[in-house]
Amino acid sequence: MNDPYYFLDWDETCMKTKALKEKLFELLGSIFSYSEVESSYKEIRGDGYNPEKHFQYLLQKSPHTPEEVEKLESDYAEKSTEFFSQLDELLYPDAQEFIESHRGQGKVVILTFGNEEYQHQKIEGSGYGDLEVIVCSSEEKVGPLNKWLEAHGEDPAKVEFVFVDDNPHHVARLREAFPGAKTFLLQRDHTGELQEGSITSFADLQEAVQELSREEAYSPELILR
Repeated sequence: MNDPYYFLDWDETCMKTKALKEKLFELLGSIFSYSEVESSYKEIRGDGYNPEKHFQYLLQKSPHTPEEVEKLESDYAEKSTEFFSQLDELLYPDAQEFIESHRGQGKVVILTFGNEEYQHQKIEGSGYGDLEVIVCSSEEKVGPLNKWLEAHGEDPAKVEFVFVDDNPHHVARLREAFPGAKTFLLQRDHTGELQEGSITSFADLQEAVQELSREEAYSPELILR
């Protein structure tokens, strides 16, 4: 397969999103109380989490004078600007190394789910604002990927690409929808024997792609990807 596209999930595939969440709670907790931040998270995350929305929710939850509002907004703006300029520290090193080695070819595309503004904020804050990003508004990734491929002159029924995600549901759906794709479930904390099509890090990806290509060349009837 020559110069394939690499479609990569972002959260917990490339970025330590759980650690990011904790650091965001600490940031908001330095402005409001940490307990308020933690309890309100569950109330607002239903339609897609966004830190700015979280801040505004907390701001409106208690009465403030105009002067207090101005001070709180200024405090958040200053702290969040600094925070979101240093997100490369929260990337998995193997993912960062992989992206760096392939980004110049224009073949790395982030295929992610969540609030569009926040997803872009995370990716741009990690230093990868130059990458193409597909943000899915629902947890279904097949439809948006289909549209992207068609828009780029690719036949979804025939195109070959590599897809990596830590969510088994997304991997299973992509395998079913795109028989020509090489799809991999990323299991970072897995111990023991891996199932077919699973990897533990991006360091294993190239070898796994090559191995799958050898199997397909040897056995064209192979349908398990």
